[in-house]
Amino acid sequence: MINNYPHCCRYCKNGTFVPLKREVVCKYEGIVKGGYICKRYVFDPFKYKVRRIRVFDSGKYAQEDFSID
Repeated sequence: MINNYPHCCRYCKNGTFVPLKREVVCKYEGIVKGGYICKRYVFDPFKYKVRRIRVFDSGKYAQEDFSID
C-alpha cells in the first residue's frame, strides 16, 4: 500500500507547527524546518488538512451573466 500523505515534521505527532516562521517545535529535535524529517517521525492524520477540489456548475448560469454591457 502506498501512503499518499507528505512525510515531514509539519505533520508529525511529536511536533507543533509555527506558521509565522514555517518551522516546527519538535519534542525531541527542538526547532527544525517544516520539511525536516527525523527517525522518530509518526504521522498525525489530524494535522493534515485536505483541500477539496471545487466543482463549478456552469449549468446554473446563462451566457448573459458573464458579459459586460
